[in-house]
Amino acid sequence: MTVGSILASTVLPLAPRPMDDELLSSWLLRVACRYDLDGGDLRGILTTLGDDTEAILTMNGLDYRPTHQEIAALASAARLPVERLSTLALKTANPTWPRHWYAWDWGALDPINGTERYADALAPGWCDLCLSEDRAAGRHTYLRRHWAYAAVGFCHRHHLPLRHLCPFCQTASTLRFVPSDGGTRLSCGDCGRPLDEYAAAGPKDAAASTSTGNILIDHAWSVVMAFETDLCRALNHRTPTARWMGLSRPAGFIAATEDLIVALMAGQGAYPREHAINAFDSAAFPLSGKFRSRIDLQYWACCVPPARRRSLLAAVISLLLDEEASALVSESWIGSYRWTASLDWLYRWLGEHQRAWLVARSAEWPELLRQRLEKIADETSVRRAAHHGRKASVPRQKAGGPVARKPFPGKTQGTPPSTSQALGLQDAAHYRHLAEAILSSPEWLAVRHASPAVRRRTLHRLSEAALAASRTAHGHAGPS
Repeated sequence: MTVGSILASTVLPLAPRPMDDELLSSWLLRVACRYDLDGGDLRGILTTLGDDTEAILTMNGLDYRPTHQEIAALASAARLPVERLSTLALKTANPTWPRHWYAWDWGALDPINGTERYADALAPGWCDLCLSEDRAAGRHTYLRRHWAYAAVGFCHRHHLPLRHLCPFCQTASTLRFVPSDGGTRLSCGDCGRPLDEYAAAGPKDAAASTSTGNILIDHAWSVVMAFETDLCRALNHRTPTARWMGLSRPAGFIAATEDLIVALMAGQGAYPREHAINAFDSAAFPLSGKFRSRIDLQYWACCVPPARRRSLLAAVISLLLDEEASALVSESWIGSYRWTASLDWLYRWLGEHQRAWLVARSAEWPELLRQRLEKIADETSVRRAAHHGRKASVPRQKAGGPVARKPFPGKTQGTPPSTSQALGLQDAAHYRHLAEAILSSPEWLAVRHASPAVRRRTLHRLSEAALAASRTAHGHAGPS
């Protein structure tokens, strides 16, 4: 059948029916496959007025909010009700979802397109086993709508991470449909291999097996999938569970998630890894490389591949739930710096202006999480004030006289008698010997590798005992 005959008839002799959860572009690509056409070519033929059949269009903009005229033209050509095709559009299927909670093609972002810097081309992932099941059941393989959600990085049917790279050639080229046994199969646009073959050939990695065989990884994946479920509930204006942020309104839950993602992606030049998200690495969510921002975009979750989205959501959860951090984050050292994933750590890591922004934004968060951040901000402010106070006291000490540079300087020859004798105090050498005795005592050596709190308590007790013994030996009852 030629292009001219299709255009003249305006009705396609054969058009596969759309699936209920299919992307509109996926359906049109399957229809175009029947006529050995590119999806953009068929779109131009069916929806462009006039005889300009040479116009080559793309699938950009079709999935999110297509015009009523275009939907009507496509429905007429496929002999479908207009309402049937309208329900496939993302804005119709999920009317409450903001645009930045869909997965857009990062490479197609336009940095000079005003204030809305999102591409019109979707970048959906896919699940090997879903495609394999379609093939085994004799169905057309197709792209599910939820594979294009930026709030989802897993196939919740098979509990597997979604792919975005061809498992055969490791490229992220355009997906295409090819005819097969009266149906269609989804294939890599670069190497041409059907993507369902990978799962059918047997598991070869963690993303191709229904069981990882690792309890910790399985648990980490289940935690993130549970968060994805609640995030989608909130985006649909339904109340999420209280597990993550306490009792939360949907808007507050989404606002907190978005703001923490922005904070995790914020650049910090003085930090060894520049962006906080680069510190969140684990066996369950391995990072393919350092994140480096290349464009001024606020909502990074919409333009990164599924692997990075999973890492982002896992990082957000580790900030919210301290008890899950060990399962979601395995790295505890950054260079010579030891850190623990927590909201307190993220706040201290941010720059001053970023901290102020986060505190201001927390007014829209759930109450429990907002109070938690305010407490962290207050404690950080107190620590900073104490630190600046200690720094300010250094010049005053120098102005009063020379300060010894060694921790316990010995008594030099010819040192005059200490004026502190009138206060009932011994000279510096006496207290130096006391300190040396404490630090070499068996009790201190036994706890010197313990936690800071245990070391502080032990050192305080030993010091009090040594000073009391010293006062008794020298007949002084006053304070030292």
